[in-house]
Amino acid sequence: MLENLLVFLALPLVIYSQLKVGHSTLALICLFVFMCTHAVGAHYTYAEVPYREWLGMESVGRNHFDRLVHFLYGLLLMPVYREIFRRNAVLPGVWAFIVPITFVMAQSELYEIIEWQAAIRVGGDLGQAYLGSQGDVWDAQKDSSAAAIGAILGWFFYTGVLRRHRNTDSPDPAA
Repeated sequence: MLENLLVFLALPLVIYSQLKVGHSTLALICLFVFMCTHAVGAHYTYAEVPYREWLGMESVGRNHFDRLVHFLYGLLLMPVYREIFRRNAVLPGVWAFIVPITFVMAQSELYEIIEWQAAIRVGGDLGQAYLGSQGDVWDAQKDSSAAAIGAILGWFFYTGVLRRHRNTDSPDPAA
């Protein structure tokens, strides 16, 4: 339940955003895929997701599923944020690139702070399991970096989809 607390808090914002902005099919699919990967991580606890077993890999060393989800956060939520910023803010030139990416980075950092504080307040084994650092003192910075890299790649990917959409006159960027 603790792993999904922010999802329950974010769901009303997602619904409001959809009603206000009317996101593209691509943005909604990306959001759905992200929520599914997050649900898998929350179900198993991120550090315990058996993805290596699913892929027939040896289960040795750190479990990187949490880092994958941070990367996917930046990658898969960028279409949603691009659409929100394109419809609600005039961002000239390079700011159209910088603002959505720094928005993802700020959210990622805020999440790491919330995660840290929750782990302190819950304490014990449950707090450590929620924190999921697996002994890596740089875990928060690496997770935030993964989200930033995902956001940058997501921005370029979604920008390319928008350009193709404009050139083909299809009714939806996901087409």
